[in-house]
Amino acid sequence: MTKFFTVSSLACCLALSWSIGYAQTTTKTVKPYAYSMKVAVSLPKGSDAEASLKDKTKPSTTALTPCTDEWKRDVLSFQLTYDAGKRTINKKDGTETSTVTDVYFFFYNPQALGLKTTATPKTDPNDTSDTDADYPEMCEINATEYQACDPKIWVITRPAVGTAPLAMRPLAEPADIRFGDIDHIYLSKDENLGTGKISDSTLRSYMKFDDLTQGLWSLIGIVGPIIDLNVTTPPLALEFDDPTKWAAWDAVSFMLGSPWGNGKICQ
Repeated sequence: MTKFFTVSSLACCLALSWSIGYAQTTTKTVKPYAYSMKVAVSLPKGSDAEASLKDKTKPSTTALTPCTDEWKRDVLSFQLTYDAGKRTINKKDGTETSTVTDVYFFFYNPQALGLKTTATPKTDPNDTSDTDADYPEMCEINATEYQACDPKIWVITRPAVGTAPLAMRPLAEPADIRFGDIDHIYLSKDENLGTGKISDSTLRSYMKFDDLTQGLWSLIGIVGPIIDLNVTTPPLALEFDDPTKWAAWDAVSFMLGSPWGNGKICQ
């Protein structure tokens, strides 16, 4: 079941979360929290990417998987290290002070067309009778929302145990990222234990790239919005088109096949 907030319900939820998690007013100036984000790509032993690195005729500064291996060894690993805040409890009155904020991770392919279907979403998502006149191949049709035909953004999420494994959601453009949408957040401030730095490996130990467009890709990690305990108003909504408003962020590039791909698929 797809979960997303309407504008009104999102505002209510954010206000409630803020009222619960925000520190009590104090006259003492609190030092800004040192949020951090670091993402890195590694080449799994036995992968084509590892073999490619040993070939001096191929790129040495960008992780490359050739997308030519019939044995499906086109894999890469991604390590995530981030600090999205801490929670502390006042032993005298039991009040909570929290600087914990949300964590987002996105795979980004700037070469994608980023088109959306012009068809009306169907009650039966298996109905493929509608096609997009602007794109030669059928777009995925979902029963409740439009899906990207050739997405530029893949949102990485962490569904609750018992529902689904780590997942990637396609979005046509960065502008389609919705602040506060639980389907677009990797680790929400409500799920974060608030103990500080976290080390993680996304999408299991490594991930394959079968059926993805070749070219230069990026993995982008964002922490935000900034929570300032010296102010009494809730933080502003995170603006995904303005990196100066992000509490912390990092990005790493990698290559599938060739720099520009020419519309080829990694398979």
